[in-house]
Amino acid sequence: MGCQAAATTIDACGLGHFYQYRDQPSDPVIDRSTNDQTAFDGYNNPQVQAQFVSQKSDGQISFYLQISGITCAACVWLIEQRLKQLPGVSQAALNLSTHRLLVTLEASRTPVSDIFTALGALGYSAKPWQRTEKSTHFEQTQKDFIIRLGIAGIGLMQIMMNTTATYIGDIAWEYVHLLRWASLIFTLPVVLYAALPFYRAAIRDLKTGHFGMDVPVSLALILAFIPSAWATLSQTGETYFESVTMFTFFLLLGRFLEFRALLKLDHTGHGLDDLLPPFTQRWDKGEWQRVSSSELAVGDRILILPGEKIPADGTVLSGESEINAATFTGEFAPLSVAPGDAIQAGTLNTDGALEVSVTHSGQQSSMSHMLTLLDQAASYKPAIARLADTGASYFVIFILLLAAATGLIWLSIDATRAFWIALSVLVITCPCALSLATPVSVTASISALRQSGILPTQGEAFLQLKHIDTVIFDKTGTLTDGQYSLVETLSDHTETHLQVAAALEHYSSHPIAKAFTNADPSIVATEVMVHPNAGIEGTVMGNKYRIGTPAFCCVSDPTTPLSSTHDDVQWIALSVVGKQDVIAWFAIQDCLRVDAKIAVDTLRSRGLSLHLLTGDPSTQGNKIAAQLNIAHCHSGKTATEKMHYIKALQAEGHRVAMVGDGVNDAPAMACADVAIALAQGAELTQNSADIILMTPKLAPLATLMAHSYRTHRVIKQNLAWGLLYNGIALPFAVAGYVSPLIAAIGMSFSSLLVVVNALGLNRRLT
Repeated sequence: MGCQAAATTIDACGLGHFYQYRDQPSDPVIDRSTNDQTAFDGYNNPQVQAQFVSQKSDGQISFYLQISGITCAACVWLIEQRLKQLPGVSQAALNLSTHRLLVTLEASRTPVSDIFTALGALGYSAKPWQRTEKSTHFEQTQKDFIIRLGIAGIGLMQIMMNTTATYIGDIAWEYVHLLRWASLIFTLPVVLYAALPFYRAAIRDLKTGHFGMDVPVSLALILAFIPSAWATLSQTGETYFESVTMFTFFLLLGRFLEFRALLKLDHTGHGLDDLLPPFTQRWDKGEWQRVSSSELAVGDRILILPGEKIPADGTVLSGESEINAATFTGEFAPLSVAPGDAIQAGTLNTDGALEVSVTHSGQQSSMSHMLTLLDQAASYKPAIARLADTGASYFVIFILLLAAATGLIWLSIDATRAFWIALSVLVITCPCALSLATPVSVTASISALRQSGILPTQGEAFLQLKHIDTVIFDKTGTLTDGQYSLVETLSDHTETHLQVAAALEHYSSHPIAKAFTNADPSIVATEVMVHPNAGIEGTVMGNKYRIGTPAFCCVSDPTTPLSSTHDDVQWIALSVVGKQDVIAWFAIQDCLRVDAKIAVDTLRSRGLSLHLLTGDPSTQGNKIAAQLNIAHCHSGKTATEKMHYIKALQAEGHRVAMVGDGVNDAPAMACADVAIALAQGAELTQNSADIILMTPKLAPLATLMAHSYRTHRVIKQNLAWGLLYNGIALPFAVAGYVSPLIAAIGMSFSSLLVVVNALGLNRRLT
């Protein structure tokens, strides 16, 4: 239907030629929320326009939009022609490379919202483009690279023509000298401007005492250019202007391609503005008003229509729907939500309308928190990377000394070749590949994990997974769904005791508490004390009760009853404080996660030792362990006991990973070598975690472990290639078989090979 609407609009505007120019099908990117003609009215708000609209001196306004769905030049023609048909639009210029649209118009004749509406009708989605500090930096860096590459490329072509003429033609000396002067003139901008970043970096390295790869690069350029310039001025000796320009060009090209690859990785992380909708409907002054999402505050009541993204974390007040949480989980299967359920910013409402109370907005939202954690993980430099950087620094010093020694030795063999052979040694052994081996690999891996619903908060922990030999699981909410249901009640006063239990469990965040949802709001518990792994104590309707384990309830006979209708249930006791008799038994049941056995079997097949630690004192832990064939199971463990258990394993030399979701798992996870939390678990547990599984499944555990192994393998491949390349190239350079030109090409190729190999880690995991 979206394609038909766009085609009808195109034809009605007299722009049917679009289909003659188009060379490939358009991308189906139109958002259902754009069908509403008033969806973009918020862009007419002066406060919103202040963020991306510029006022011109002639009274017109201009702004940039980022367009999605562009596939070829026909799209550019269509968009520009359609927008120019709107009254008051004096300019509509779309850049095919950046997909950025510049619009200039008279706001009195055509409001800004009409531009978005027109684009949506054509089948394209648009969002305001703002020049943030980060985008400005990337844009300026890319522009700078292109200018320097252009200067180096033009200089190289001209000099190669001059040099070729002197090599293959029988030219009189005065013309050879003239061509040398021409080459010198073309080389000057290359050496003085195009290669300037190398000099700046080299000076910085010399000041800090850290010898990076730019030191030998700069030295090689200067040492090649000065003798060539002197040979031109004195009309004696040989010139190597072509080597200088080609060396600069290939180095710049290699670094530009590296920059583009890293820029692509950065874009896969997305920014907060890209993942949240620009507007939402807020209940204000007795009506729904469309406001900027940035204006939302805690407690605001908002309306999320089908097809709209959720602008802030919140709790559903009314309505039922399904939420696509692929942004967080990597899973495209929708999640059902109903009143009382929590929803996250950046997820998509796919079905019914929802009224939501905002709990966190803007930089406090879970989406913002996730992006912050991603930045932290991506910026981490593991020990192997620090070692490579340190080794590269010493290696630079080594090659500087080696180049000097090579030149001195060749002075006694062939003085005319000594300088250029030393220069080749200097160029071919630059440790670019060694320094790039690890950081590009880690960045690519984290990007792939992010797309697969796995959020590493510590880069070190992700790489440490390779060394893990023991995995400890919590039971409730980790191996099981954590969604208990009340299946049986044994009581003389069932309704009253259920209300007492619900009033007490209201104060617990444990998954068991969700089984008691039939609370009467008029029955409230006071003086409540929650005892982890035991139960809850509080006063209800004048009596003090305890609910939890039989031992906590101080019953005389701790034997739990047998269920008449269900197997594998867990019994919860309710007693009156001071009395030793159970006044009610509640049977609750929690099902095993559907993929728990597959995940556990996969981890076991990798030779990992598996343990189950649960605070549940019942036999449920042993039953779950038997179902999953987990050899080590310990029930009734407190948070402190779990922590001591892990420390005991570590004292024996084991490397332990802990997987959990509850508050009582946080201390244990904090002392584990790697802590893995489930996203639907307690916030404290997530704060203690090194890795968060954003999907409600356990299958990503095996994927995560495999990807850690693969990342280590790629890092070692890159480091091995860097060492192998230098080990092979260095003897040939010292022996005089490599020219400075070939050395420059070899060094650039080595670095690019490392980057390409690392980018293979960026593929979405399955």
